[in-house]
Amino acid sequence: MTTLQLINAVVEPNKVDDIVNALQTFGFRGVTSIEAMGFGKRSGRAEVYRGAWYRSSFRRRVKIEIVASDDEIEDMIKVICEAASSGPPEADVGKLWVVPVSEFVRMRTLQTGVEAL
Repeated sequence: MTTLQLINAVVEPNKVDDIVNALQTFGFRGVTSIEAMGFGKRSGRAEVYRGAWYRSSFRRRVKIEIVASDDEIEDMIKVICEAASSGPPEADVGKLWVVPVSEFVRMRTLQTGVEAL
């Protein structure tokens, strides 16, 4: 039985189009993106807002969520990482993690599991 996984990737906003285009080329059908703020090892930076400088601990990010079947996961991770990494090698382009999906339902038809993708 094929199970489903949720791929979560937090990336730089300027990488989202590259990632989505790469996923569409791969043949995947659905992506959700959410604007986010966060920080890791590299905390915020100084920015100008309405003419005044301020320092923020948070950096702008986009969280991408994709539900995929087990047999697609490895290829999709590779596609996402390659698309996100197209830039200077020293740049931290984000993080990616995968979690199992226990239930997945297409609300309109009540299809479940892989058929609902």
